[in-house]
Amino acid sequence: MDNYLSDSDCEVAGLRRRPVAPSSSDPHTTTTTDANEDDEESVGLVKKDAVAIDSDDDAGCYLPRRRIIGLLIVWGAMSAYVIRTVTSIAIIPMSKQYEYSNTDKGRILGAFYNGYLWLGWPGGWLATVWSAKWLCTITLFGCCVSISASAYFAANIDLLIVCQTMVGFCQGPYFPAITHVIASWCPVDETMMLMTAKGFGAALGSILAVTGTAAILEQGYHWSVAFYAFGCFGLCWVFSWMLIARDKPRDFPCGIRASEIVKISLNRPHAEGAPIVIPWGAIFSSLAVYTNSVMSLAAGFVFYSFVSWMPTYLESLGMPLSQVATVMVFTTTVGMACSVLAAGLSDLFVSQGVPVDRVRKVMQTFGLLAGALFMAIGQIDMWLEDAPSHPHPPPSDNPIPITPQIAALMAAFTCCNMMYYGYGTNAIDIGPRFTGFLHGFFNSVNVIGGIVGVPLVGWMIDNGYVWYTVFILWGAVIFVASLLWLFFARADVVFP
Repeated sequence: MDNYLSDSDCEVAGLRRRPVAPSSSDPHTTTTTDANEDDEESVGLVKKDAVAIDSDDDAGCYLPRRRIIGLLIVWGAMSAYVIRTVTSIAIIPMSKQYEYSNTDKGRILGAFYNGYLWLGWPGGWLATVWSAKWLCTITLFGCCVSISASAYFAANIDLLIVCQTMVGFCQGPYFPAITHVIASWCPVDETMMLMTAKGFGAALGSILAVTGTAAILEQGYHWSVAFYAFGCFGLCWVFSWMLIARDKPRDFPCGIRASEIVKISLNRPHAEGAPIVIPWGAIFSSLAVYTNSVMSLAAGFVFYSFVSWMPTYLESLGMPLSQVATVMVFTTTVGMACSVLAAGLSDLFVSQGVPVDRVRKVMQTFGLLAGALFMAIGQIDMWLEDAPSHPHPPPSDNPIPITPQIAALMAAFTCCNMMYYGYGTNAIDIGPRFTGFLHGFFNSVNVIGGIVGVPLVGWMIDNGYVWYTVFILWGAVIFVASLLWLFFARADVVFP
């Protein structure tokens, strides 16, 4: 009986069952008829591997409504990341105007993560028990208002830090909530594709922040224009999401087909109307949870420090801002391509029968160890020469050559993108029914790494540490964390 659609799924999809005489092989056999079809043509037994359901929602000129939700998820991730990233680029002209020290810049850039920490976990819980749609709407609206306020109050560093903290505070619940939307709208065999789309949107947001801010400055506009423009960009998403998105496929406002609702419902980890009780004791006594928490902490320490300080490091080498933007865009684009390739390979290996646990560990370990190796190799010349932390080359508007150190950092960041298909999807793997909650918890731990790592870099540079010590530290952190994850992590269902 487990191989057929449940009565509740049929009711949700607008289908009704027509009893027939039970067969000798399956006494529970029934047929299901589409109540929305005038001729009441039987679609036969609605099995969990039914080919008719897989193809019906894509027939003709019908655009599956989950594709519309997917496009909105991409746009939403773009909006979130463009708001998150713009300060990393704008801090360069801001520091010249207001004479911020590196320690001040570390406080400003780290303020986002101080706010981001607090609502990730509660946000995941709230998305699970209340409304992921409205949580996404409210939180990203708050981000748009806060990033605009950051530009207005930039002359007062304390108020600026408060505004940046509010950006993080509002954005904390967003990604746990949007992950819960993915779990509600995505069939099991399309989960990785939509998770990749979310990451794709985040990468596009980072690219837009870098190129858009650089273009605004090169055209002679004040840096604050970037903050206001990207705030408006996010508001456009907020109103579109508010009008179109729904928590449940059956509530979609624009004519969703019954067959698509059935396809989404099959094997969905949290059934319609089923109460969700968080297994607190099991979660916080699980080695798998603690292992992924350590990996999340290390990933946050390195990733957030890299994206926050890489533009400043490149500018300190004498790069003009236009070349800084080009390097960052190229690195993000190649990393995004590597991420898509890793997602495709992961799904291919799983479809060929390779255990999920093995696939996740191979992807994660290869990416992180390669990243750590590139970080170490790229800094050998700097270490041998005992290069100063601030070369202070003569000012120039001409591009500078890409050194082996810069190339190695770019390669390290690209390889590390593969880790998303290890620790990044672990919440779905170990607890599909509690994805929002687990993702929020891991996200909160991940942000602690940013809270520590981003200000630490500013403090190190101001206190005489050279840049290569920062890069060696990053490499050591991800090397140790990858070994722990390799030996102790799990990717099977721990919390069924």
